[in-house]
Amino acid sequence: MLIMVNPVYGLTLKGGVKYTVESAREEAFRNIEYEISMEPHKKYLKDPGFTPGEGGNKPKISKKGRYVNHFSDGSYGVRYYTNWEYIYIYSNNGELEGIEVRRETGKFPFLSKVYKLNGQLFSVALWVSKNELFSYDLNGELISHWIKDNGYDKTGKLVIKRSYYKF
Repeated sequence: MLIMVNPVYGLTLKGGVKYTVESAREEAFRNIEYEISMEPHKKYLKDPGFTPGEGGNKPKISKKGRYVNHFSDGSYGVRYYTNWEYIYIYSNNGELEGIEVRRETGKFPFLSKVYKLNGQLFSVALWVSKNELFSYDLNGELISHWIKDNGYDKTGKLVIKRSYYKF
């Protein structure tokens, strides 16, 4: 009778795969496209939302119709509301430096790949959660291990920050 009076509580355990630098590297380099066509991206060679600052003022970067992510080195990424697959990476003067390709499924892990202006693969990242990713160069060397808005090198030294935005 005592059992019937006490409420029953259920506990859902959340588990998942934990990644190391090595295991994330292996996963990141499976079935990679090493080249993409740059033809559809030529209109983004200069950021259409970039306005240079006058008289030493900071440039203006439009957020209309797009998400903008700023990095501590002055570069920034642009992701349009109408096309979630591509993130255009610009220098601090609004010139295209690369294109990140993400095919997110809403599940982790997933890959993102950065291609340079010639369409050649530059780096690969494995997103293991919404707050963590491992980024590698083509030789499989760790470029950065991102935790939230901080990027760390292979020694654990903070090397870059970003303004964190949610999609």
